[in-house]
Amino acid sequence: MREAKAPGYPQGFRHTLGLTVSDPNLVATSFVDEYGITVVYYARTDLSGEIQLDGDQLGHVVSGRPTLQVDLQKGMLEYWVLDREEGPGRSL
Repeated sequence: MREAKAPGYPQGFRHTLGLTVSDPNLVATSFVDEYGITVVYYARTDLSGEIQLDGDQLGHVVSGRPTLQVDLQKGMLEYWVLDREEGPGRSL
């Protein structure tokens, strides 16, 4: 993630602040800086679910409550980047 210059990673760690997950087996944490938000997430079991972000709690203005739909196998780890200028961005 450092090579990808993910916003806030690793110094801007916010744990679960501003995040809501639809399944307790979907674990998500956030990293924040002045350029945007990075959400790192993984699955404890195979699952389909969603992650919802509340930018106000993280000190970022975002349009609405961005939501990411995920389909993950047990142990998969991915991340979602929301750039300050662009809003919901890439999911890797």
